[in-house]
Amino acid sequence: MIRLLHLSDIHFREPWCSNPREDRDSSLRQLIVDDTINFKNESNINFDAILVTGDIAYSALPEEFEVAASWLTELATAIGIPPSSVFVVPGNHDINRQCADKLSVQANKRIILAEHGENRIETFSTALRDPNMGASLLEPFTAYNDFARKYGCSIDQAESFWEHEIAFCERYTLKLNGLTTTFFSDSSDDRANLFMGGVQANLTIKRGTVNLAMFHHPYDWLNDGDAIADQLANSAQVTLVGHKHRQRIHLDHGNVIFSAAATNPSRKENAYQPGYNIIDLSIREDEENAWVDIEAHLRTLQDNPAMFIAKKTRENEISWKYNFKIQRAHNLIKSFDDNLTVKDTSHKTSNTSIQSESVNTQNIEPIRLTAYRFWNLTESQRRNVVSNLNLLNDEQLKESAEERYVQIFKLVNLNGLQEKFIQLIQIEEGK
Repeated sequence: MIRLLHLSDIHFREPWCSNPREDRDSSLRQLIVDDTINFKNESNINFDAILVTGDIAYSALPEEFEVAASWLTELATAIGIPPSSVFVVPGNHDINRQCADKLSVQANKRIILAEHGENRIETFSTALRDPNMGASLLEPFTAYNDFARKYGCSIDQAESFWEHEIAFCERYTLKLNGLTTTFFSDSSDDRANLFMGGVQANLTIKRGTVNLAMFHHPYDWLNDGDAIADQLANSAQVTLVGHKHRQRIHLDHGNVIFSAAATNPSRKENAYQPGYNIIDLSIREDEENAWVDIEAHLRTLQDNPAMFIAKKTRENEISWKYNFKIQRAHNLIKSFDDNLTVKDTSHKTSNTSIQSESVNTQNIEPIRLTAYRFWNLTESQRRNVVSNLNLLNDEQLKESAEERYVQIFKLVNLNGLQEKFIQLIQIEEGK
């Protein structure tokens, strides 16, 4: 089984978030930490990942992301997973709106939005890869990308999405697909202009894989929302969204959509109801078929005494249960790539369920933990690590910092220098 902690719309806001005594939401976030610890202990089931569907910050300030990273580390540690098991996508509050409102950025967006249908999808994809237009579209994401990079969730001109996998057992995996709905967000956030593009929703379907798609804006906020909904209904079993601050579940054939409550909604909202989700996924199969079983625990804030409690179904049940047939796996996973989180497993291929232990920090693929530690260093410390490896030629040294670091990861793996790389990181961490 895989257990996921789903958060959304945390809204770390300067200057208050830097001072817990002034931040009225700090006590609420502590209640979430306490509740997840209790939930883990009472169920005797470990968590495997934290998924955040956007609006981590409020004004996309580096200071807001810094506090957010600190709290997410605290939460991850409290529930027994490493910070590298946090996965994020951007919300409209995670982009620099002043930058998004610049005439040059707006002009590039208008060129794309002037097209329709397949022409718009093609123009958007081409614009992202154009050196000037792509850089312009990504400029509002600068602070967010600096934050998300350590989690392996940044976006760039080559890919406006990310993918990571978690193994249920030797034959089944959960693929996390982080999609971006905020390329066309600005201070107005007009629904008619928000556009994802069909490329992002083009998920790979293969045997033994459960697809989970996570993004910020729900379908009704996207200009191409109906088309995206149709694509994901055919390829994803689980969809997570945020933005509307309404804790709801919707079924769409073989897909269940979790619309998140805000972790920290504004107290000015008419229906102030903080909440979050715990989602358990498990696989069962017989000789011919396989199913993914989903059991969700919707946690909502009780006013007095303040605590998180279960949001119940119409049948007065404390959990929400669904199951969908998936393609049965035939073979073992043959190779674990850099994006795959591997779990200790003890599985049974009977006609009931496939059992697997929850994730263990020591068993996560080293590349993901190493990447998190590397990006958690200061810029000067990263330069020290790179220079001591002595792997880059003169031309590569002239590239941007991010491009240099991407090259370093490739060369470290290619030359079998993972151990030396980790040692250099440890030296800088100890300074």
